[in-house]
Amino acid sequence: MTAAPILLDLVVPRTKVNLGMFSFDPVAQLLGRPLRDVLEPHCAEPPTTRETAIGPHDVFRVSVAPGDGVSVSFGALGELGLGNQGGLLVITTPSAAALVLRPQLQHRLVHEDRQGRPGAVDVLRLVCRVTRGDRVAIPLGRAGELGVEVA
Repeated sequence: MTAAPILLDLVVPRTKVNLGMFSFDPVAQLLGRPLRDVLEPHCAEPPTTRETAIGPHDVFRVSVAPGDGVSVSFGALGELGLGNQGGLLVITTPSAAALVLRPQLQHRLVHEDRQGRPGAVDVLRLVCRVTRGDRVAIPLGRAGELGVEVA
């Protein structure tokens, strides 16, 4: 049996700060380009907006084919990534974020391994068995949260 693509909604708070005629996006500065430009090639449909009590969040519907994935490197701060390993969702995250994710994934977690990288924080690969409706999130304080929802 061939594994199917995993369809995910990646829910990301807007990070652009407007101060009068000046604007600044710390994530775009870190990545060297807007996050939308990084994620859009992996989207199954155009990004949408979700209004929350904290403010607007962009929703990227990402289709991850078996053996494929998408990741965003934050240099020495680590990496965030989503992959499909034979129908299992692989979440790559800095070790600190894994402390928040692990309790949310405990009944879905199949395997995890640590990857050390010279000059950067360690990242964890969390391999999970997921079903439609599953959701995990990393709280981002007043900015909201970074959420991954299985569509």
